[in-house]
Amino acid sequence: MDTGKFKKLNRYHVIFLVFCSISGIYLFSLPHFLRHIAYNMWIILLFFAFLIIVLLKPITALGANYPTSSLFVINEKLLGIFLGKVINGLIFIYATLQVANESQYYVRIVQAVTLPDYTITSITISLYLVMVAIVNGGIKSIARFSILSFFLTIWLTYYSNWPLADANLHHLWPPRFEEGLADWIGAFF
Repeated sequence: MDTGKFKKLNRYHVIFLVFCSISGIYLFSLPHFLRHIAYNMWIILLFFAFLIIVLLKPITALGANYPTSSLFVINEKLLGIFLGKVINGLIFIYATLQVANESQYYVRIVQAVTLPDYTITSITISLYLVMVAIVNGGIKSIARFSILSFFLTIWLTYYSNWPLADANLHHLWPPRFEEGLADWIGAFF
């Protein structure tokens, strides 16, 4: 385990870390979350891709201006100690809720597919023990686990032949916006 003085990630670490964090369980759950807008799901994906591209510039600028500081330290420097700690607390709560949410999806899939006779308690405890062990190794350990998980699961792309076999080019036609505003807002959030 590399817990040395060099804490920067290489480019390939960042690429796999971002890819695995985006693709995780959302490959299974995204169609369910976007079901309200039917064939216009691709518009939401394009919007979020554009949003990510727009937000990358200020994020990289902050990283370049404060190369030795973490996000929490940058928040306290830019927003003041009190407001920075409040924002940091909100980020921590959001991150904790996201980890719990993703873990719940993963545990439910594992239970439904491979271990239907077991309660989710033992699966959840096992998952959290593995997560704690990986996180204790630092950011490089997380990035290396992302690389490993990518190569261990790349064979799952074979299963994309089923939805592609049922695909229809009519689904790519320009949107007709038949859905209501509430459906679009629900898809964005």
